[in-house]
Amino acid sequence: MFTSAISRIVQKKFPQENEETLSSLVSVWAEVLKSIIDRSQELFLEQVSALHIDLKPEMTMSLINTVNGIAEKIVEARTAKRNVVDITPQEERAFYASAEGKALIEGTTNVIYLAWLKHYRKRWEPKSKKKLKKEKSPPQPKRRYIKTVETNHYIPRFILKKYWAESGTLTRHARVNRDNWEIRQIGFGEWGHQKKLYSDKLEDRFSLIEGDAAEPIRKILATYPLNDPERLAFLGYLVVNKLRNPSYRRLLIEYMLPVTTAEVGKEEANNPEFQRDIYETIFENNDLYDQIASPLLWSRWVMVRTNEPVFVLPDTASIWGTFNGHRILVAPLTPTACFVSSGILETEKRVIPDELSNDELARVISRSLIASCQNDFVSHSKFPKPAATGLKDELLSRACRIIGELLNLAE
Repeated sequence: MFTSAISRIVQKKFPQENEETLSSLVSVWAEVLKSIIDRSQELFLEQVSALHIDLKPEMTMSLINTVNGIAEKIVEARTAKRNVVDITPQEERAFYASAEGKALIEGTTNVIYLAWLKHYRKRWEPKSKKKLKKEKSPPQPKRRYIKTVETNHYIPRFILKKYWAESGTLTRHARVNRDNWEIRQIGFGEWGHQKKLYSDKLEDRFSLIEGDAAEPIRKILATYPLNDPERLAFLGYLVVNKLRNPSYRRLLIEYMLPVTTAEVGKEEANNPEFQRDIYETIFENNDLYDQIASPLLWSRWVMVRTNEPVFVLPDTASIWGTFNGHRILVAPLTPTACFVSSGILETEKRVIPDELSNDELARVISRSLIASCQNDFVSHSKFPKPAATGLKDELLSRACRIIGELLNLAE
């Protein structure tokens, strides 16, 4: 982390210089940076009395920002009015071993330590104590009263209203044929629903999942770290949104039809209420959920961003696919932000997803989202007329290849 932080600053400040030529110098400054951060953390932790594990992502994000900030200050200070190629590692080691260099390290360490301690007293300590107290004496759960509903939204209304509607209206593109669409404005409550898709009990469960996901969605759009429960709530929301979609529901019922026909007979197997009951058992199957969700959780997460409203929300909600044998998920969150679980495996979750801004990647993802829809999709009012889409799987593979190339370049 320390070497990469210094290296990024050096490459940015001196792009014309060879990276290998400056590697020894980078190593010296990285050692100084590490000593400052390690010591400031030691001093800080000596003063910490309560720290909840849910704050780890937020603190890690603050640590990364601190590392990057101090890295920039070190490079700026040590190259001021000097040609970087004339600075030797021996010269830098001698400076930081001198009284002036040691005083500079100690002073910077204390500034960081006191800043972290101030932030801890103001924010992290109260939040930790509140969480620990709540866990020790959790409130009694409130009794829920399941409402009877006629219409089931398979695209949550709060998502449509908050992130896709403009002055309460949606721009809907209805398929006329393969590459032509009829565009009109509709109310945000007029799209993404069907009658009698689920039981009232399951609809109520979906509302709980949506409520748990609202804050993680806000945070991930704001490039703010999620703690472990928030990360799981966000992923759970995305997976359930796919499972509850009419297109997936129809495929599952058709897949099960030969089995159910053999078990209960053709008439009962084709009974809509029986089919609904069979379908809803998937939401009680923890093993199935784990098989679906685990590969997505331990896949590298990416947020693809655009300045223009390029992304669309298909009636299928999101896309599941595979790339190089690994499951991927593409889920548009807003017209300018799309989440991708990329299929690039990792063993430890990053504090925040990788951020990518690439016009070609955004266009390919947008075309794949359009190709995935059954009948219609919604977009921003300034979304251009859809181009010919192509095959969804080929577009997804192309998007994943671009993501892999961009992430490798970033590192």
